[in-house]
Amino acid sequence: MIRMENPTPTVPSRPALDIVEELVTATGTALMKDDFPSFRDRFAFPHVVITFSGERIVETEDQLRDTFDKVQTHYRLSGVERMERTVLHGEFQDVETILCAHETRLFRQDKLVQKPISVSSHLELLDGAWKITHTDYIIEDSLRYNRALTE
Repeated sequence: MIRMENPTPTVPSRPALDIVEELVTATGTALMKDDFPSFRDRFAFPHVVITFSGERIVETEDQLRDTFDKVQTHYRLSGVERMERTVLHGEFQDVETILCAHETRLFRQDKLVQKPISVSSHLELLDGAWKITHTDYIIEDSLRYNRALTE
């Protein structure tokens, strides 16, 4: 008789909020420093992006680079000098998936360039690294920003 034992559930090694904070900080820093390689390392393909302008599935590094460049152009044309991101939520859905939310504020000097942007994301543990697989943006006051993400 073969005896089957229940596998021991895997316990996450770090709190979900720490993982989310690390990814939010890394992607924001990469955007502000025009560091595409660091930005790219945080994303999985395919990556689903949703905004008020529609939905886009980013399937390749070239497509992600195009989106990165369009967002950089939006920041430059809007005069963005500084970004502040605040993690609002992060919890494990299971040991390999985190659901999270953060808010992004873009500034020129000490003035908001546009209304704060609400972002919710799905993170997955893939080959030992946390990657962003799905992102929903609520950008109320910038058609150009919405289009940069979905076209």
